[in-house]
Amino acid sequence: MENKYKLSIYNLIVEISDTEILLFNTHSSSLIKINISDYQYYVNLFTECNEIENQKLNEIKKTFINLGFIVEKDFDELTYIKIRNRQWRHTPLLHSIAIIPNLDCNFNCKYCFETISHSYMSEKVVKSIEAYINKNLKEKNIESLAVSWYGGEPLLSKNVMERLSRTFSLVENFRATIFTNGYDFTDAFIRKLKIMGVKLIVITLDGNKDAHNKYRYLKNGKETYDKILANISKICQIHNDEIKFNIRTNFDKNNIGFYESMLEDIEKIHTKNISFVFAKILKSISGNGANATNLLSEKDFYSIDYKIKELLIKHNFKKPLNILPHKLDYFNCYVGADNGFAINYDGSVYKCFGDVNPPQNQVGALLENGEIQYFPKEIMKWYGYDFFDNAKCRNCVILPTCMGGCAKTRIGLDIYNNSKCNQGKMINNAKEQIKQAYFLQEKYNNE
Repeated sequence: MENKYKLSIYNLIVEISDTEILLFNTHSSSLIKINISDYQYYVNLFTECNEIENQKLNEIKKTFINLGFIVEKDFDELTYIKIRNRQWRHTPLLHSIAIIPNLDCNFNCKYCFETISHSYMSEKVVKSIEAYINKNLKEKNIESLAVSWYGGEPLLSKNVMERLSRTFSLVENFRATIFTNGYDFTDAFIRKLKIMGVKLIVITLDGNKDAHNKYRYLKNGKETYDKILANISKICQIHNDEIKFNIRTNFDKNNIGFYESMLEDIEKIHTKNISFVFAKILKSISGNGANATNLLSEKDFYSIDYKIKELLIKHNFKKPLNILPHKLDYFNCYVGADNGFAINYDGSVYKCFGDVNPPQNQVGALLENGEIQYFPKEIMKWYGYDFFDNAKCRNCVILPTCMGGCAKTRIGLDIYNNSKCNQGKMINNAKEQIKQAYFLQEKYNNE
């Protein structure tokens, strides 16, 4: 009888010694350590023999199947991923909207790329957003709504946030994320976060108190670190783990050494609902960031990658296996969805909220009746893009963890990054992540 199994096309093999490998599947996120000779034997046996009489070998085969390392011969993994992506991308019932209620800010961060102006959302635009939601509810074209509050600084427009959230909450499946500097929370506003649908708050802290206050300060020069930490603490106390935080840290050569002491401060507050992301500061073409100096090279940045991940594990913010390449939920970013877009304070519409300030790549405008008037030439750049058309993507072993990458970059609309995918580099980075996760797991499991 012909065997009905084959190797998954998403198996990634990482050598850790002359005799052992790590086998990781980027679609199932499964990881095992196995002897090289055993692996070769199992692969040959499981893909060539349909019936195995040895009970132990049969159990191992079932494990390989359950972990996704082998799949049925007639199962097309790429087509499955493509279908799942299409289901997400083209559903009319999913709406993902970034709202930019102002382009103002109470901070004067030394590397900010935005051009700050006293520009706030008008009553007319607020009503147009309400009309958009009510129109789609009436026509039964919306079942799920994800809102991202962005800026400028969204907390300078609390009244708009509260008012629009009441309309957004009419959608049964509604959740919100706030991208904020974290300074301007009030006790009254904090208590309203849950009814406003807020599930995630993204805040930037650039090192410990001394480092952060040299990078992210008020317009009058006043320090911000202590108040931001106090606000995080209040939100954790009032809402427990119902609201999660993502703490972003931006590095250059001067603040790289102050990360652990920042983690120690945050650890005193909470550890369960706080995650972290870190990036290097980039020179921008506008704002204060146009004068950024002491920048890290890509080589310098990757040299600290392992150390930072270990610090997060040491301070109980991550488990070692959490740093494995992360399988995306069949999409990379909300801009890939038909109903994924950003509404600026003036009603102008963009696919990516990063395009709002400085303004670029506008795709349309929100009308008073709640309809979006798209610019055909501009919107078709986005609707016509499909990473599955790219042979490198279709044949890539790490496709489930990338899903085509940043659409804006791949289309060629990113003014900061016109590079296409360096597939070899990306695969090597994934292998390095797998190694890091394994060795950190070994180290901290043995302590």
